[in-house]
Amino acid sequence: GQHLPHDGRRNQHLLTDKLRNRLIEAVQARIGSRVKVHFRLTDEVGDTAAAQVADQAKEKLRQAHKIIDNDQEIKDLVDMFGGEVVADSVQPVRNESNGD
Repeated sequence: GQHLPHDGRRNQHLLTDKLRNRLIEAVQARIGSRVKVHFRLTDEVGDTAAAQVADQAKEKLRQAHKIIDNDQEIKDLVDMFGGEVVADSVQPVRNESNGD
């Protein structure tokens, strides 16, 4: 996926001693007190949940465009009435039963 620019050092102030200790305590409570937790600030960006959601949305939109472009009935209507499909108007169908 495509990632936004990120500077770990710029966000260094967010990892306060209090937050660092809370994170260590939470990990040790879940996994065990013998676990050592190390923090490393980096400029690298991993595959975040937000990036995954954005990639999924882009893929759904790409699929919607493909379906519209390949639908013979839509092609016939466009030809019959001299119309066009406005690309920005194409949206994936939301499936309310599964939250899409």
